[in-house]
Amino acid sequence: MNENEDQAPHMSEDELVSICMSEAANALNGDGDNSDISIALDYFNAKLPGMPAKCDPKASTTVSTDVRDAILSTIAQVMPAFTGDMLCRFEPENEQDEQQVRMETDLVNYVFMEQCDGLSIINEGLFDALLNRVGSAKVFWDQRQIVTYQEFKNVPAMALPQVMQPQNPEESVEIAEQEEVEPPEEMIQQYQMQMQQYEQMIPQALLTGQPMPPPPEMPTVFNIKVRRVNIKSQPAVCSTPPEEVLVSTDQTNINLDDCRFVCHKTIETASSLIEQGYDKDVVEELNGYASDNIAGLSRSRSNEIDYNSQHDSTKHIEVYECYPLIDYDGDGIAERLKAVIASNRLLSVENYDGMPIKSGTGILMPHKWQGISLFDRLKEIQDGSTRMMRVIEDGTALAARTRVGAVDNMVNISDLLDSTTGGVIRMRDPNGVVGIPNPEVPQSAYAYLDRQDKRRREAGGSAADSAAQNIASGGDGANAFERAMSAMELDEAQLARTFANTFIKPIYLELHRLIRKFYQGEISAKIGDRWVSSVPAQWPDRERVTVTIGASQGERLRKAGALNNLYQTQVAMMQTGSTLVNQNTIYQTVSDMTSMLGLDNPEQYFVDPNSQEGQQAAQMQQQNNQQMQQKQEQMEQMQLQMQQATVQAQVTVSQAEMAKAQVTAQNNQLKHQIDQLKQQLDQAKAGADTMLEREQMDRDTALKLLEMENAANKDLNAEYEMNKAIA
Repeated sequence: MNENEDQAPHMSEDELVSICMSEAANALNGDGDNSDISIALDYFNAKLPGMPAKCDPKASTTVSTDVRDAILSTIAQVMPAFTGDMLCRFEPENEQDEQQVRMETDLVNYVFMEQCDGLSIINEGLFDALLNRVGSAKVFWDQRQIVTYQEFKNVPAMALPQVMQPQNPEESVEIAEQEEVEPPEEMIQQYQMQMQQYEQMIPQALLTGQPMPPPPEMPTVFNIKVRRVNIKSQPAVCSTPPEEVLVSTDQTNINLDDCRFVCHKTIETASSLIEQGYDKDVVEELNGYASDNIAGLSRSRSNEIDYNSQHDSTKHIEVYECYPLIDYDGDGIAERLKAVIASNRLLSVENYDGMPIKSGTGILMPHKWQGISLFDRLKEIQDGSTRMMRVIEDGTALAARTRVGAVDNMVNISDLLDSTTGGVIRMRDPNGVVGIPNPEVPQSAYAYLDRQDKRRREAGGSAADSAAQNIASGGDGANAFERAMSAMELDEAQLARTFANTFIKPIYLELHRLIRKFYQGEISAKIGDRWVSSVPAQWPDRERVTVTIGASQGERLRKAGALNNLYQTQVAMMQTGSTLVNQNTIYQTVSDMTSMLGLDNPEQYFVDPNSQEGQQAAQMQQQNNQQMQQKQEQMEQMQLQMQQATVQAQVTVSQAEMAKAQVTAQNNQLKHQIDQLKQQLDQAKAGADTMLEREQMDRDTALKLLEMENAANKDLNAEYEMNKAIA
């Protein structure tokens, strides 16, 4: 329960209790603070402003909901900025510290968001800041006793040590109830069999003279109830209502680390105090919290809770957990203490490192602990809108049912007061009922409401119809940035950043300190699709953390578009071989882009180069690159050999062509010589042919002449013979 070793006090316990209770009474939200923080909640619930003391019971009771509309719409606009996978990132001290600091960030983020339900704590803190100026949370190491009971039946006496064995080193086990019972039938039968075996061994032992073992005994059996007490120790973050946080009035900033006095006033049950380690006898002597405590109920939202318990174990006790900065050991230097007080009795006191109460606000008030709430900015607007809405409703109702005048004894009043549609009014005189003119509601009243709505949007920083406009403008072109970044959106973004730096950032730092100091052994968590493990005791002290949120929906979409353009540039640079980018920078870009798009766990979509899977993929890619490089070298070598072979072939072809040219020249020369010889032969042949032809012609001519001569001779001979015959 103690963080540090207690030192010998030089201040009495009664004096410390007196100082702490006096500080608590005079602190902000203390009994001496006259401000009623429940008024803001009444405005949110449309209970205020109420009706005047003297008012027509039929008049409109409508209450404008400007405070509620502005707060809910602002939360709807701002909360998406806190839904990313990493709200804060611890800063590394050097290049070698980057992997370690990423692991610590993942684990602290896991503890806050998963184990402590961080999203609900942020939502409640933001709501309190917008409504009550300050949202607070308590970050502490929760150590308490967890008691469980187990019942066992028919347990033999020899098995009791095994049943009483602790399941872990920090567990204590004791028997709460014990009852000896008759052994079950199977145990009795087993005992009888053992006795028979024993009796059969007696004759043989008497003959041989061997000593006999003791006879078996009937087992003793119990029904027991075991009480197990475990010490549950874990980091915890809980949202604290504004009325439970008491701060000294001289506090000048939202950070309470150096505050002179801080107190968490809460209502605990007696059982809860005993679980936290406080003495049972002391707790039973404390006074119960009275549910009719008018001073406390009038200043809180708990006026509908009944604190009357029917049993002492659930008795409610008002506890003051004080964190004064005071000189308790008498060395003249004020140190931070943790003093737990109930019923003006000091339950415990110890030195305490840090400050468990973390406060945040959306709109800072310089030099003040409390900031500015939307209730402060919209109270006057809601009052004015309520008055005008009532005027309009009353005027509309009066126009629907106008006032009339009636002459005495000339009209049946019952008929006149009857509002039945088409009803008959009995009159003695047609002029017995006279209509009274009703002034109409002027159009300026509606214009006034429009003006009030505009004031609410400007003062509240958001409106119910602004979400669709921001989302629609997120995907526009370059000109959309200047068009969409209106004063409303800038106000929301500034509110988100302020709240993150004042509320979420201190929670992360305090969680890191508590885990590093108190966590025993190794902490493991599954982050996305990978497991992260570390030993918190080996973590260094961290003082620098960067908030990575604060964008509205429109800004997130624009940032996602900018990151997409950056990714395209990085890919192009990597393809050109630039050393300005690598796999880690590209993964960081796509991871941030995934977060800006509202998707959790970028590991589901991309492989982290630093993860085991990423390293294996990098090794495989390196092996593939080496194989590709080897294949490329082989291809280049083959290409070189082919080029050499091509050159050799070209040389051979050139030589062959030269030889061919020489042969062709020789052939041409021979052909020329052959042509010359052929020409000579042709000429000679031509000459020979002429002589032959001439001789042939001479022979032919001679033959023809001879034939002609023979024919002439024949004819002459024939004529001669004929003449001769005639003669």
